[in-house]
Amino acid sequence: MNKNIVTVATALRLIPCERVIRFFQKGVCGIIQYTGKINIPINIPGTLMISATQTGGIIKKEVTWEEQQPSAELLNNLELYKTQKYVALYKDQWGAIRMCGNMEHPLTFQYNTTGETLKITLNGEDTRPDLYATVLKN
Repeated sequence: MNKNIVTVATALRLIPCERVIRFFQKGVCGIIQYTGKINIPINIPGTLMISATQTGGIIKKEVTWEEQQPSAELLNNLELYKTQKYVALYKDQWGAIRMCGNMEHPLTFQYNTTGETLKITLNGEDTRPDLYATVLKN
C-alpha cells in the first residue's frame, strides 16, 4: 500500500463528474475543465490521508479525513454527496495540485459518524496514479 499523508491544512475540491466538460490526460498530467460553480469546497483543518493499493493493473484509491464538530451545512448535504460521482482535486505536500479520479474511474463518497467525529472517505479504482492537474474554469 502506498500511503500519502498531507498534514497541513488543505482545501479539497470535489467536482461532480456531470459538470466536467473536458478532460485530457497525457502521461502523469491531466487537464480538466468544468462548468458552473463547484459547490463542494471542503476545508480540511487537519490530516488528509491518500492511499493507493495496486493489484495487477488496478489501483484502488482512498482519500480519507475526519472532521470534529462538522458544520451544519456539511451535515445537511451528506446524503446528497453520496448520490454523485466525483473527481477530487487536492494539493500534495509539495504544493502541487493533484487529481484523483476521472470520468472513466470516478470516486464515490461515503461517511460515518462516531459521536461528534465525522469520517469521510472517497473511494475509487483507476489504472494510473493521481495526476498532476491543470484546472480550466469555464
